[in-house]
Amino acid sequence: MSEKKSELKDRIKSVRKFRLFTQEELGQKLGVTKSAVAAWETGRNSPAPLMLKELSKLLNCSLEWLSSDESEITGQWAERIKVEHPDKVDNENYDRNRIMEDVSYVATNITRLGLEDKLTQSDMKLLKSIIDIIEEREEINNTSK
Repeated sequence: MSEKKSELKDRIKSVRKFRLFTQEELGQKLGVTKSAVAAWETGRNSPAPLMLKELSKLLNCSLEWLSSDESEITGQWAERIKVEHPDKVDNENYDRNRIMEDVSYVATNITRLGLEDKLTQSDMKLLKSIIDIIEEREEINNTSK
Protein backbone atom coordinates (compact mmCIF):
# COMPACT_ATOMS: atom_id res chain seq x y z
CA MET A 1 0.00 0.00 0.00
CA SER A 2 1.33 3.43 -0.92
CA GLU A 3 2.18 6.04 1.64
CA LYS A 4 -0.50 8.67 2.18
CA LYS A 5 0.88 11.96 0.82
CA SER A 6 -2.08 14.19 1.61
CA GLU A 7 -5.64 13.99 2.82
CA LEU A 8 -8.83 14.82 0.95
CA LYS A 9 -9.65 17.58 3.44
CA ASP A 10 -6.36 19.35 2.69
CA ARG A 11 -6.71 19.00 -1.07
CA ILE A 12 -10.25 20.44 -0.99
CA LYS A 13 -9.12 23.35 1.17
CA SER A 14 -6.02 24.12 -0.88
CA VAL A 15 -7.74 24.07 -4.27
CA ARG A 16 -10.67 26.13 -2.92
CA LYS A 17 -8.26 28.78 -1.71
CA PHE A 18 -6.24 28.59 -4.91
CA ARG A 19 -9.43 29.31 -6.87
CA LEU A 20 -10.25 32.17 -4.44
CA PHE A 21 -13.57 30.84 -3.17
CA THR A 22 -14.77 31.31 0.38
CA GLN A 23 -16.40 28.29 2.01
CA GLU A 24 -19.73 30.06 1.62
CA GLU A 25 -19.21 30.79 -2.10
CA LEU A 26 -18.20 27.21 -2.80
CA GLY A 27 -21.17 25.89 -0.85
CA GLN A 28 -23.58 28.13 -2.77
CA LYS A 29 -22.22 26.97 -6.11
CA LEU A 30 -22.57 23.32 -5.05
CA GLY A 31 -25.94 23.72 -3.32
CA VAL A 32 -24.61 22.90 0.15
CA THR A 33 -24.05 24.95 3.28
CA LYS A 34 -20.86 26.65 4.40
CA SER A 35 -20.91 24.19 7.30
CA ALA A 36 -20.82 21.25 4.90
CA VAL A 37 -17.74 22.67 3.16
CA ALA A 38 -16.12 23.36 6.54
CA ALA A 39 -16.82 19.75 7.58
CA TRP A 40 -15.08 18.47 4.43
CA GLU A 41 -12.08 20.71 5.10
CA THR A 42 -11.70 19.62 8.71
CA GLY A 43 -12.23 15.95 7.93
CA ARG A 44 -15.42 15.66 10.00
CA ASN A 45 -17.23 14.55 6.86
CA SER A 46 -16.41 13.71 3.24
CA PRO A 47 -18.31 14.69 0.12
CA ALA A 48 -20.30 11.95 -1.59
CA PRO A 49 -18.74 10.58 -4.81
CA LEU A 50 -21.07 12.62 -7.04
CA MET A 51 -20.33 15.77 -5.02
CA LEU A 52 -16.61 15.06 -5.32
CA LYS A 53 -17.05 14.91 -9.10
CA GLU A 54 -18.89 18.28 -9.03
CA LEU A 55 -16.14 19.73 -6.83
CA SER A 56 -13.47 18.70 -9.31
CA LYS A 57 -15.41 20.30 -12.18
CA LEU A 58 -16.12 23.54 -10.32
CA LEU A 59 -12.58 23.87 -8.97
CA ASN A 60 -11.06 22.86 -12.31
CA CYS A 61 -8.85 20.10 -10.94
CA SER A 62 -8.73 16.44 -11.85
CA LEU A 63 -11.02 14.07 -9.98
CA GLU A 64 -8.12 11.64 -9.73
CA TRP A 65 -5.93 14.24 -8.01
CA LEU A 66 -8.72 15.37 -5.71
CA SER A 67 -9.69 11.87 -4.60
CA SER A 68 -6.27 10.18 -4.39
CA ASP A 69 -4.39 9.80 -1.10
CA GLU A 70 -1.24 9.54 -3.21
CA SER A 71 -1.63 13.11 -4.51
CA GLU A 72 0.72 15.70 -3.10
CA ILE A 73 -0.16 19.33 -2.51
CA THR A 74 2.69 21.23 -4.08
CA GLY A 75 3.69 24.58 -5.47
CA GLN A 76 1.30 27.51 -5.42
CA TRP A 77 -1.51 25.48 -3.86
CA ALA A 78 0.60 24.55 -0.85
CA GLU A 79 1.87 28.13 -0.53
CA ARG A 80 -1.61 29.61 -0.49
CA ILE A 81 -3.11 27.15 1.97
CA LYS A 82 -0.49 28.19 4.55
CA VAL A 83 -0.64 31.95 4.17
CA GLU A 84 -4.25 32.78 3.39
CA HIS A 85 -7.02 33.31 5.85
CA PRO A 86 -9.65 30.57 5.47
CA ASP A 87 -12.17 33.01 4.03
CA LYS A 88 -10.74 35.67 1.77
CA VAL A 89 -11.48 39.30 2.42
CA ASP A 90 -13.90 40.66 -0.16
CA ASN A 91 -11.57 43.22 -1.61
CA GLU A 92 -11.50 44.14 -5.30
CA ASN A 93 -7.91 45.39 -5.06
CA TYR A 94 -6.79 42.13 -3.48
CA ASP A 95 -8.41 40.10 -6.28
CA ARG A 96 -7.05 42.43 -8.96
CA ASN A 97 -3.52 42.24 -7.51
CA ARG A 98 -3.70 38.44 -7.47
CA ILE A 99 -4.86 38.40 -11.08
CA MET A 100 -2.12 40.83 -12.11
CA GLU A 101 0.52 38.69 -10.38
CA ASP A 102 -0.70 35.68 -12.37
CA VAL A 103 -0.82 37.72 -15.60
CA SER A 104 2.75 38.84 -15.01
CA TYR A 105 3.85 35.25 -14.39
CA VAL A 106 2.15 34.02 -17.58
CA ALA A 107 3.48 36.88 -19.71
CA THR A 108 7.03 36.41 -18.42
CA ASN A 109 6.98 32.70 -19.13
CA ILE A 110 5.43 33.05 -22.58
CA THR A 111 8.15 35.58 -23.44
CA ARG A 112 10.86 33.28 -22.07
CA LEU A 113 9.51 30.30 -24.03
CA GLY A 114 9.35 32.42 -27.18
CA LEU A 115 12.94 33.59 -26.77
CA GLU A 116 14.08 30.01 -26.18
CA ASP A 117 12.30 28.93 -29.40
CA LYS A 118 10.09 26.55 -27.42
CA LEU A 119 6.77 27.92 -28.72
CA THR A 120 5.27 26.51 -31.89
CA GLN A 121 2.79 28.12 -34.25
CA SER A 122 0.15 25.78 -32.75
CA ASP A 123 0.99 27.07 -29.27
CA MET A 124 0.51 30.65 -30.47
CA LYS A 125 -2.84 29.80 -32.08
CA LEU A 126 -3.97 28.22 -28.81
CA LEU A 127 -2.91 31.26 -26.78
CA LYS A 128 -4.65 33.61 -29.21
CA SER A 129 -7.81 31.47 -29.02
CA ILE A 130 -7.79 31.69 -25.23
CA ILE A 131 -7.48 35.48 -25.40
CA ASP A 132 -10.35 35.65 -27.93
CA ILE A 133 -12.56 33.54 -25.64
CA ILE A 134 -11.83 35.82 -22.66
CA GLU A 135 -12.56 38.95 -24.71
CA GLU A 136 -15.84 37.46 -26.02
CA ARG A 137 -16.86 36.56 -22.48
CA GLU A 138 -16.19 40.13 -21.35
CA GLU A 139 -18.23 41.54 -24.25
CA ILE A 140 -21.14 39.28 -23.29
CA ASN A 141 -20.83 40.30 -19.62
CA ASN A 142 -20.74 43.99 -20.54
CA THR A 143 -23.80 43.80 -22.81
CA SER A 144 -25.85 41.90 -20.21
CA LYS A 145 -25.32 44.58 -17.53
